[in-house]
Amino acid sequence: MKKYLCIFLVLPLLLSCFSCAGFVDIESNSVIEADNYTINTEASARYALFGIFEQLQQVADRYVILGELRGDLLTTTDNANQSLRDVCRFEAEGDNDYQVEGSLYSIVNNCNYLLSRIDTSVVVTNSDGEKERVLKYEMAQAVAIRSWCFMQIAMTYGSAFYHTEPLTDAQDSVKAVMKSMDELLPILAADLEPFVPASEEETESFPGYGTVGSYSTSQLCLPVRLVLADVYLWQNRYEDAARLYYAHMLSNELTVLNQYNAWTSTSFDNVSPKNWVKLFSTASELQSIIQGTTDYAAGRQHLSEMFDLNDAYLLMPSPAAFSLYENQTYAYSATTTCQGDLRGEYGTYTYTSRVVGESQQEMASITKYDNLDQTVLLYRTSTVYLRYAEAINRIGKYNTAFALLKHGLKAETFNAAAYIPASEWKNSSGTAIDYMEFGQTNLVYEGIFSSNVGMHTRGCGTKLPLYRSYAIESGVDSCRYVENLLLDEMGLETAYEGNRFADILRVARHRTDPAAFVAEKISAKYPSSERDAMKAKLSDSDNWYLPHQTLD
Repeated sequence: MKKYLCIFLVLPLLLSCFSCAGFVDIESNSVIEADNYTINTEASARYALFGIFEQLQQVADRYVILGELRGDLLTTTDNANQSLRDVCRFEAEGDNDYQVEGSLYSIVNNCNYLLSRIDTSVVVTNSDGEKERVLKYEMAQAVAIRSWCFMQIAMTYGSAFYHTEPLTDAQDSVKAVMKSMDELLPILAADLEPFVPASEEETESFPGYGTVGSYSTSQLCLPVRLVLADVYLWQNRYEDAARLYYAHMLSNELTVLNQYNAWTSTSFDNVSPKNWVKLFSTASELQSIIQGTTDYAAGRQHLSEMFDLNDAYLLMPSPAAFSLYENQTYAYSATTTCQGDLRGEYGTYTYTSRVVGESQQEMASITKYDNLDQTVLLYRTSTVYLRYAEAINRIGKYNTAFALLKHGLKAETFNAAAYIPASEWKNSSGTAIDYMEFGQTNLVYEGIFSSNVGMHTRGCGTKLPLYRSYAIESGVDSCRYVENLLLDEMGLETAYEGNRFADILRVARHRTDPAAFVAEKISAKYPSSERDAMKAKLSDSDNWYLPHQTLD
């Protein structure tokens, strides 16, 4: 990817102050010569966009660390440095080694530059001999990536300086207004909405640059539908979010694949085949990624090394993570069960016996990145389905959301009233709600979604649909009950991928007691002697965020 960086160099930004009316300045004198420069060819647009992809590599590891270490499933080892310990304990300062704000604003600046210089009137002839305005796809990507960066800033720091003017000279400054998350979300929604495909069946188009390493360049892009759906979900606009997640699933024909880990017998002493990890090399599962190239990888400490017991071993699963995986019930049959979700020890982490002092101890290390090389996952098919379920559950479609976990969303499930009552997926005229059509009435859609399986079966047994004890309990708040299960599933399926703190915070925003929920959930990972103090700290939302970055 290095060969594409001739135009867009990294442009770190200096936040000169942190008031509501701040300025954002460029830190370096190595800036773009922007006068009279127009991006009006596919080549120049490609160079610009690949420069942004290169910058995303530089935030990938920190995206995962900050997103997971502030969640409940990751903690530090005795080898961890003070910066990691401070992030874990919500004590990070402005000069913390894992600060990411300046890098994210640098990406924002390059997106702003591309948007200010791109000529979307350029027309080329496509493979069908038709005239097409192609640079609009690069424009859409710049808006999507910029919006994603602003979201990351707000989720990490509690607020963001929103600006759309590019800085092209070290002496330039631009008025930027500090926005809270609630102020930022409607602005981002308005930015993204013009780029959403008109029809739910229309596949979103991305710049077509072939492949980079093992991946299509379309996988390096951020789908506008998904970024906007996330914005809506954070706004508690549940139906709008559900509609976009569904459109992405439908137009790309995405399914929850039958990739599972399984016990071979009732003796529960052998797991075979270990299929679940194959998801991470399945193209249809990886919807959007950040790929670390060879040039970028050289001389850097990577997540796999930070997790590896035989390497730096700085981070490990927390007690809450072990509890989450081990407290699940595996159904070998409708009546024969054992404890434990097999996605844990057979794909996410492993135990290794080591001599510590004079005793033999089992030590745990995270193995998920053994299958990902230098790739960080932003959106998986599994993530999209889980967020879709989160949205429809909040609309009141509890049984449908639960069916994602146990049975799979397909015509067979919807047509079984014992699983999903028709009132959840039919409108007042008796027809299927547009964002809940999984083949109940449309044979084409039935073919698309017929292979959907229950996501929880991937680690808890293909016989789980027959296990009666895995059900929505009676006499409880069904919405919260299913939402708790969905949040658990987000952990079981997507642990250590960078989503966890954001998932907890977003779910908390759906509730009337967000601070109590965040405090209770995250404090569970600390030793019992520290738990009450951490719960008290996290009961104050001001303590959830890193302080804005300080730069020399």
